[in-house]
This record gives sequence, structure tokens and C-alpha cells, in this order.
Amino acid sequence: MRNKKPSLCTKKNKKPSLCTKKNKKSSLCTMKSKKPSLCTMRNKKPSLCTKKNKKPSFCTMRNKKSSLCTKTNKKPSLCTMRNKKPSLCTKKSKKPSLCTKKIKKPLLCSMRNKKPSLCTKINKKPSLCTMRNKKPSLCTKKNKKPSFCTMRNKKQSLCTKKNKKPSLCTMRNKKPSFWFMRNKKPSLCTKKNKKPALCYIKKKRSRLYVV
Repeated sequence: MRNKKPSLCTKKNKKPSLCTKKNKKSSLCTMKSKKPSLCTMRNKKPSLCTKKNKKPSFCTMRNKKSSLCTKTNKKPSLCTMRNKKPSLCTKKSKKPSLCTKKIKKPLLCSMRNKKPSLCTKINKKPSLCTMRNKKPSLCTKKNKKPSFCTMRNKKQSLCTKKNKKPSLCTMRNKKPSFWFMRNKKPSLCTKKNKKPALCYIKKKRSRLYVV
């Protein structure tokens, strides 16, 4: 009480409880105090709480870092509720239903998953995948029916490459001059080729059809 220096208090005082009240540094509290629960209340660092405290549930409530929760906490359900990163949940969690990578239902996966590419790998039905997928190129690869793909596909050039029936492709194209816009010389297509539907699909460059 008479000593101004708190360091001398720890050396000569036998009771650590009286010393911690006067001592401002919480690191000395962990060395002297036998009860870790009282130490964590005064200690600002949550890393020391996980080492001394035996109950991980009590530690995770005060711990800001969710990575320590996965190491000490045995129950993954409580960890995922506090954990913001789902990647840590997949490593430690035993139940695959909580994880997006191992989930069996593709509908729930696409709702949580921001990347539509993972939806096409797991989802067996391409129709449900194309509704959420923004890129129409993936629709042409997975979808077997070209008519369903062309309805959502904005680019008509993909329709001509994948679609086997040229009649269905020309029926959806409202402007027949769409092919002539790409072809620099439209006069060669009409003179040499008798069927304009076949010319629309096969002819990429007008130079190939010059005799």
C-alpha cells in the first residue's frame, strides 16, 4: 500500500488477489491468478482465454476471431452461427448439410452460392441452373435442348453453332438481314447459294464460297 511501484507488490505480497487490484497490467494477472475466469474478465486479449479457460463455449462468446472457435469448440453448429466464413465450416463440420460443397440438394446450393459455375457442376437439371445463371454460354454446354437455350440466350451466334435444325434457328430470328450485317458482301450469298437457310449457318466468310 505504501509502495509506489507495483512490481515490488508482486514480489513481496503473498496474496495475488490484492496485487491484481492495484496492478494495471493484465499479463501479471494470468501468471499469478489461479482462476482463469476472473482473469479473462480483466484481460483484453481473447487468445489467452482459449489457453487457460477449459470451457470453449464461454470463450467463444467473448472471442472476436471465429477461427479459434473452430479449433476449441466441439459442436460445429454453434461455430457456424458465429462464423462468417463458410470455408472454415466445411473443414471442421461433420454434417455435410450445413456445408455448401457437400450439400445434396442443388437448389439450396445455388441460393447460397454466388458463383453459378458451381451450380452447373452439382445440379443435374440444367433448366434450373440456367434460370439463375447469368452467362448463357454455360447454358449451351449443359442443356441438351437448343430451343430452351435460345430463349434465354441473347447472342444468336451461339444458336447457329449448337442448333442442328436450321429451321428452328431462323424462326426465332426476326430480322433476316442479321446475317447480312456480318457478311461484308451479301450479293455473293444470294448468287452462289440456292438455299439461304444453309448459307446462314455454314457461311462464316463469303470468300470461301467464291468459285
